[in-house]
Amino acid sequence: MEERIEIGEEKEQDFIQFVKNIILNTLKVEVGRRLSAAGMKKMEPYLARDVEQVANAVSFCVGPDAPILEVKYHSIDSISEKFGTLHGEHLVRAISSAVQGTSFLRRVLPVGVIVGSSLAALRNHFVVVTEHDHGQTEVLTLSQAKISGEKDLGKASGAEIHQTPVENARLDSSVNRKGRVLG
Repeated sequence: MEERIEIGEEKEQDFIQFVKNIILNTLKVEVGRRLSAAGMKKMEPYLARDVEQVANAVSFCVGPDAPILEVKYHSIDSISEKFGTLHGEHLVRAISSAVQGTSFLRRVLPVGVIVGSSLAALRNHFVVVTEHDHGQTEVLTLSQAKISGEKDLGKASGAEIHQTPVENARLDSSVNRKGRVLG
Protein backbone atom coordinates (compact mmCIF):
# COMPACT_ATOMS: atom_id res chain seq x y z
CA MET A 1 0.00 0.00 0.00
CA GLU A 2 1.36 3.40 -0.97
CA GLU A 3 1.49 6.14 1.58
CA ARG A 4 0.59 9.67 0.56
CA ILE A 5 2.37 12.42 2.39
CA GLU A 6 1.82 16.13 2.64
CA ILE A 7 4.61 18.14 1.13
CA GLY A 8 5.88 21.58 1.87
CA GLU A 9 5.93 24.55 -0.46
CA GLU A 10 9.63 24.05 -1.22
CA LYS A 11 9.03 20.50 -2.50
CA GLU A 12 6.07 21.73 -4.59
CA GLN A 13 8.31 24.34 -6.17
CA ASP A 14 10.99 21.71 -6.82
CA PHE A 15 8.37 19.52 -8.47
CA ILE A 16 7.06 22.37 -10.64
CA GLN A 17 10.60 23.36 -11.63
CA PHE A 18 11.42 19.71 -12.40
CA VAL A 19 8.49 19.51 -14.84
CA LYS A 20 9.44 22.87 -16.35
CA ASN A 21 13.01 21.68 -16.92
CA ILE A 22 11.76 18.51 -18.63
CA ILE A 23 9.81 20.62 -21.13
CA LEU A 24 12.58 23.22 -21.55
CA ASN A 25 15.19 20.59 -22.33
CA THR A 26 12.90 18.67 -24.69
CA LEU A 27 11.88 21.73 -26.68
CA LYS A 28 15.47 23.01 -26.84
CA VAL A 29 16.42 19.77 -28.59
CA GLU A 30 13.54 20.03 -31.07
CA VAL A 31 14.17 23.72 -31.80
CA GLY A 32 17.91 23.06 -32.05
CA ARG A 33 17.25 20.64 -34.88
CA ARG A 34 15.53 23.41 -36.82
CA LEU A 35 17.91 26.24 -35.88
CA SER A 36 20.61 24.97 -38.18
CA ALA A 37 18.49 26.12 -41.11
CA ALA A 38 19.52 29.42 -42.65
CA GLY A 39 17.90 32.46 -41.08
CA MET A 40 16.80 30.68 -37.92
CA LYS A 41 19.65 32.03 -35.80
CA LYS A 42 18.06 35.49 -35.86
CA MET A 43 14.97 34.07 -34.17
CA GLU A 44 16.88 32.30 -31.38
CA PRO A 45 16.17 34.85 -28.60
CA TYR A 46 12.49 34.93 -29.52
CA LEU A 47 12.33 31.15 -29.68
CA ALA A 48 13.93 30.90 -26.24
CA ARG A 49 11.18 33.13 -24.85
CA ASP A 50 8.49 31.06 -26.59
CA VAL A 51 9.97 27.79 -25.29
CA GLU A 52 9.99 29.30 -21.80
CA GLN A 53 6.32 30.24 -22.21
CA VAL A 54 5.35 26.66 -23.11
CA ALA A 55 7.41 25.22 -20.25
CA ASN A 56 5.74 27.63 -17.82
CA ALA A 57 2.30 26.60 -19.07
CA VAL A 58 3.03 22.91 -18.55
CA SER A 59 4.57 23.43 -15.11
CA PHE A 60 1.52 25.52 -14.17
CA CYS A 61 -0.71 22.71 -15.47
CA VAL A 62 0.93 20.21 -13.09
CA GLY A 63 1.35 22.68 -10.23
CA PRO A 64 -0.20 22.42 -6.76
CA ASP A 65 -3.71 23.44 -7.89
CA ALA A 66 -3.66 21.37 -11.07
CA PRO A 67 -5.85 18.40 -11.89
CA ILE A 68 -3.31 15.67 -11.12
CA LEU A 69 -4.60 12.19 -10.42
CA GLU A 70 -1.82 11.35 -8.03
CA VAL A 71 1.77 12.31 -7.51
CA LYS A 72 4.23 10.50 -5.32
CA TYR A 73 6.63 13.06 -3.91
CA HIS A 74 9.88 11.22 -3.59
CA SER A 75 13.25 12.77 -3.95
CA ILE A 76 13.36 14.18 -7.47
CA ASP A 77 17.06 13.34 -7.56
CA SER A 78 16.30 9.60 -7.56
CA ILE A 79 14.59 9.04 -10.90
CA SER A 80 14.29 5.26 -10.71
CA GLU A 81 10.48 5.18 -10.72
CA LYS A 82 7.57 7.17 -12.09
CA PHE A 83 6.52 10.07 -9.88
CA GLY A 84 2.80 9.79 -10.41
CA THR A 85 -0.04 10.05 -12.88
CA LEU A 86 -0.96 13.09 -14.97
CA HIS A 87 -4.04 13.82 -17.10
CA GLY A 88 -3.02 13.79 -20.75
CA GLU A 89 -5.93 15.96 -21.90
CA HIS A 90 -4.94 18.76 -19.54
CA LEU A 91 -1.35 18.58 -20.73
CA VAL A 92 -2.35 18.65 -24.40
CA ARG A 93 -4.63 21.65 -23.81
CA ALA A 94 -1.98 23.54 -21.85
CA ILE A 95 0.74 22.91 -24.42
CA SER A 96 -1.51 23.66 -27.39
CA SER A 97 -2.83 26.85 -25.85
CA ALA A 98 0.66 28.05 -24.95
CA VAL A 99 1.93 27.32 -28.47
CA GLN A 100 -1.00 29.26 -29.95
CA GLY A 101 0.15 32.23 -27.86
CA THR A 102 3.70 32.14 -29.23
CA SER A 103 4.95 34.17 -32.15
CA PHE A 104 7.95 32.22 -33.40
CA LEU A 105 7.82 28.70 -31.97
CA ARG A 106 4.66 27.76 -33.85
CA ARG A 107 6.34 28.88 -37.11
CA VAL A 108 9.38 26.70 -36.48
CA LEU A 109 7.76 23.54 -35.10
CA PRO A 110 4.33 22.04 -35.74
CA VAL A 111 2.08 21.89 -32.67
CA GLY A 112 1.99 18.10 -32.97
CA VAL A 113 5.77 17.85 -32.67
CA ILE A 114 5.75 20.10 -29.62
CA VAL A 115 2.94 18.15 -27.94
CA GLY A 116 4.38 14.77 -28.90
CA SER A 117 7.91 15.45 -27.72
CA SER A 118 6.63 17.05 -24.50
CA LEU A 119 4.35 14.10 -23.71
CA ALA A 120 7.13 11.64 -24.51
CA ALA A 121 9.52 13.45 -22.16
CA LEU A 122 6.92 13.60 -19.38
CA ARG A 123 6.18 9.89 -19.84
CA ASN A 124 9.78 9.15 -18.87
CA HIS A 125 8.94 10.35 -15.35
CA PHE A 126 5.13 10.09 -15.07
CA VAL A 127 2.28 7.88 -16.17
CA VAL A 128 0.19 10.00 -18.57
CA VAL A 129 -3.45 8.90 -18.78
CA THR A 130 -6.61 9.89 -20.58
CA GLU A 131 -10.06 9.78 -19.00
CA HIS A 132 -13.02 8.24 -20.80
CA ASP A 133 -16.64 9.29 -20.43
CA HIS A 134 -17.23 6.70 -17.72
CA GLY A 135 -14.49 7.98 -15.44
CA GLN A 136 -12.10 5.20 -16.40
CA THR A 137 -8.52 6.12 -17.04
CA GLU A 138 -6.11 4.56 -19.47
CA VAL A 139 -2.54 5.28 -20.42
CA LEU A 140 -2.38 7.93 -23.15
CA THR A 141 -0.50 6.95 -26.26
CA LEU A 142 0.93 9.60 -28.53
CA SER A 143 -1.50 8.65 -31.29
CA GLN A 144 -4.39 9.46 -28.95
CA ALA A 145 -3.11 12.98 -28.29
CA LYS A 146 -5.15 14.66 -30.98
CA ILE A 147 -4.49 18.32 -31.58
CA SER A 148 -7.20 20.71 -32.61
CA GLY A 149 -6.43 23.87 -34.51
CA GLU A 150 -8.97 25.80 -32.45
CA LYS A 151 -7.73 28.91 -30.69
CA ASP A 152 -9.78 28.28 -27.52
CA LEU A 153 -8.16 25.02 -26.44
CA GLY A 154 -7.24 25.93 -22.90
CA LYS A 155 -9.42 29.02 -22.45
CA ALA A 156 -6.23 30.93 -21.72
CA SER A 157 -3.87 32.73 -24.01
CA GLY A 158 -0.15 32.36 -23.63
CA ALA A 159 -0.01 35.76 -21.93
CA GLU A 160 -2.51 34.65 -19.29
CA ILE A 161 -0.54 31.57 -18.32
CA HIS A 162 1.66 31.73 -15.25
CA GLN A 163 5.01 32.99 -16.45
CA THR A 164 8.27 33.26 -14.58
CA PRO A 165 10.91 33.95 -17.24
CA VAL A 166 14.45 32.80 -16.75
CA GLU A 167 16.96 35.65 -16.89
CA ASN A 168 19.09 35.66 -20.04
CA ALA A 169 17.73 32.33 -21.28
CA ARG A 170 19.18 30.99 -24.51
CA LEU A 171 18.40 27.80 -26.32
CA ASP A 172 21.93 26.48 -25.80
CA SER A 173 21.86 27.08 -22.03
CA SER A 174 20.67 24.75 -19.29
CA VAL A 175 18.42 25.77 -16.43
CA ASN A 176 18.73 24.31 -12.93
CA ARG A 177 15.80 23.53 -10.64
CA LYS A 178 15.88 27.01 -9.15
CA GLY A 179 15.42 28.60 -12.60
CA ARG A 180 18.99 29.84 -12.86
CA VAL A 181 20.77 29.67 -16.20
CA LEU A 182 23.82 27.39 -16.26
CA GLY A 183 26.61 27.82 -18.78
